[in-house]
Amino acid sequence: MEYRKDLYDAVDKFFMEIVIPYGTTTAEGGQLVKKFKPFSKKSYDEFVDKFREYAAMTEAISVEKIRIPQEDTLALELADAFEKCKDTFIKLCTRNADFYDFQNRKAAKEKVTLDELQDITLKVNLAMNSAGRDIDILENAYKEMKADDEPEYAKILQSEKDAIAKAQEEHRKAEAQRVAKESEENMRRVAKMRKRNM
Repeated sequence: MEYRKDLYDAVDKFFMEIVIPYGTTTAEGGQLVKKFKPFSKKSYDEFVDKFREYAAMTEAISVEKIRIPQEDTLALELADAFEKCKDTFIKLCTRNADFYDFQNRKAAKEKVTLDELQDITLKVNLAMNSAGRDIDILENAYKEMKADDEPEYAKILQSEKDAIAKAQEEHRKAEAQRVAKESEENMRRVAKMRKRNM
């Protein structure tokens, strides 16, 4: 199934060559924005360029020409998840480039407004939420197809799912106990207040 290998290669390239370096660049850029250097001029050109490069690199990866049989729903889901993720990630990179372009203008003492900063920040956050959701969907589709191809990976994936389900159940139980305890304490307080008022 050469088409599955091509899908894996495209998604691996996206994660290894773009998403992981994007995270590093975002952290570095955030640190530079936070640094207070009143007597030195900051330049954010490097970040504008990197985010634009990530957008171009993402655009260059395509799975549209991969011939996937209609009966292979896992491969079709992975290809669809990649295309959706690709669109939202490109938008995120573009929004980040806009944010650092704004920071450049601000550092150059050009006229910038608080409204403009709020608008750009809102757009970055919305794009980040969409891209994060789509990256999660892509990662899950990748894992499902990988589990279908490799029995050992399927075991590992199932153990991860079981561990998550167990943690969620323990959290649910702990939350139920906390709520019950709170309720019991509230009932005691009410009973004490009633006794005092009698």
